Amino acid sequence: MGGLERPILTLVEEYLARPGARFLFKRSVRDCDECRFLMICNGNPRLEDDRLYEVVEVRRVWHPCPLGPRMRVVAVREAEYEVYVMPRYAVEGMVFSCGASDVILTEASRGLKKEDKLLVVRVYGDVIERGPQRFVRVSVRRLPRGEPP
Repeated sequence: MGGLERPILTLVEEYLARPGARFLFKRSVRDCDECRFLMICNGNPRLEDDRLYEVVEVRRVWHPCPLGPRMRVVAVREAEYEVYVMPRYAVEGMVFSCGASDVILTEASRGLKKEDKLLVVRVYGDVIERGPQRFVRVSVRRLPRGEPP
């Protein structure tokens, strides 16, 4: 996802209903098929499984969930990810493949997949070394499939 698309409306548990909260979306195998909120919640076609999302707006509306907690309506977008890259990739606007051998994924990059194309949006500058190689920490946004760099 790039940064300009409309936020996605969905439901999250109340403890996540605050701007900046992040969560890894996982489609549940729970008994949601009969729920009238399925298409905005667990069955939302705009949310991708195993992707990291960030809450950008919290709505006042909430709904009871028959399986447990009270759910709040929120607007989310796919979050930016942090990775370490070779210095030649550490340039804002640079596009590269996540599967490259000169990219180090971190805990903050959960949700990225090898086939993802990434856009550098921020260079932090701190460096780690792996043997003779140096890697720079950057923030990246995933590009939608088929979007030109």
